[in-house]
Amino acid sequence: MDPPRRRGRPLDPPTAGEWQRPPPAPAPLRWHPSGPALEVVRQNPGISVSDLGDKLGVTQKNYLYRVMANLQDDGAVRKEGRGFHAV
Repeated sequence: MDPPRRRGRPLDPPTAGEWQRPPPAPAPLRWHPSGPALEVVRQNPGISVSDLGDKLGVTQKNYLYRVMANLQDDGAVRKEGRGFHAV
């Protein structure tokens, strides 16, 4: 028994002049609080996360704990007591 035949034209790879799919669009830039947070810590040494959230206008301050931990891991800030200091 013969294999089933395909209908239509055989698929050829596109040549240089033929249409090709455009590259994907870059992801939109999102605001990230680590830049402004570091700037506020530089201007206010010893600032607490609660005060930092007030200055940045962030209502969910628990997220800033993660941001500050990342800045600590990067060596940009150090924690002394309840406050943070820029390095």
